[in-house]
Amino acid sequence: MPLYGAVCALRPELSEEERDLFLKGIKEVIVNEKGEVKDVNLMGMQKFAYEIGKVKEGFFITIDFHSDSSKLDRIREFFTGEKKIVRAMITRKKISPEKKRGEKGGGQVESNNLNRESHPRS
Repeated sequence: MPLYGAVCALRPELSEEERDLFLKGIKEVIVNEKGEVKDVNLMGMQKFAYEIGKVKEGFFITIDFHSDSSKLDRIREFFTGEKKIVRAMITRKKISPEKKRGEKGGGQVESNNLNRESHPRS
């Protein structure tokens, strides 16, 4: 199953209990849709780059999970129906070949053109 990452910005006025209920709900949706939650990161309160519906900051949470692509619609429905969320996004993550084989670490990234000469100015 592919690996996905969800980033959610929750309303700043939510209590810790309300945030925990949200996390419990999204985990249940992922598991009920035959997915697997890999990692949850509570990033804390952060300011937005711009105001979203008169809200200037939010409590950010990232969730990494495995799921079939056909099940993502149900997870997106949960996000859109949830009043606690200011903004949410789901992205597909690429798994490096080392991690696919079960090795730890991501390895080095190679670049072919590190020492390029600049273009001559006309």
